[in-house]
Amino acid sequence: MESSSRKTILVIDDDKDMIEAIRIMLETEGFVVETASTGREGLEKVSKACPDLILVDMMMETVDAGVKVAEQIKNSNCGAPILLLSSISDATSYNLDIAALGLSASIQKPVMPGVLIPLIRQKLGS
Repeated sequence: MESSSRKTILVIDDDKDMIEAIRIMLETEGFVVETASTGREGLEKVSKACPDLILVDMMMETVDAGVKVAEQIKNSNCGAPILLLSSISDATSYNLDIAALGLSASIQKPVMPGVLIPLIRQKLGS
């Protein structure tokens, strides 16, 4: 999404407050942040320019919208790691096999910088 050495992360979440909190967290760490508030908007952004990493909320427009968006991204030409964001209730309601879905990891909400940033750096190899 950007030609400089700064890594670009796309955050797809229908909760604007969550997007803003994650954006601030990531920009403070030097990342370029793109956002999308719907799965469709996220897919459009990925089709235009593949980011370095993608964070997708599990539950957006529908209960499994985030999982469907992640699957569509994995089936596209974008090879970016995808991290699935989920609340505790999401995690207990669904028995998801993250690896079988082709996702890089799942992160519980609320997102904590001490968990998110090291995981992102690991997935980006930095």
